[in-house]
Amino acid sequence: MYGGFTIPNDQVSAGDAAKITLPNTLTFYATESFDAKDREGNVVANAVIDPDTKTVVLTYKDYLEKFR
Repeated sequence: MYGGFTIPNDQVSAGDAAKITLPNTLTFYATESFDAKDREGNVVANAVIDPDTKTVVLTYKDYLEKFR
């Protein structure tokens, strides 16, 4: 699964979270968890899809802190 997004000014720290609302055209039947990775395979955040609220919550790792 591929997607793209940017973090304004790279201002995110480990433990910060972002909630993304999914379009109604997507259907999920169960809670799903996965790692959101960069192009090189480094884990940027842990993601959890909630089928009831049609949201994805990304909980960031210390990935961006390493580049400050």
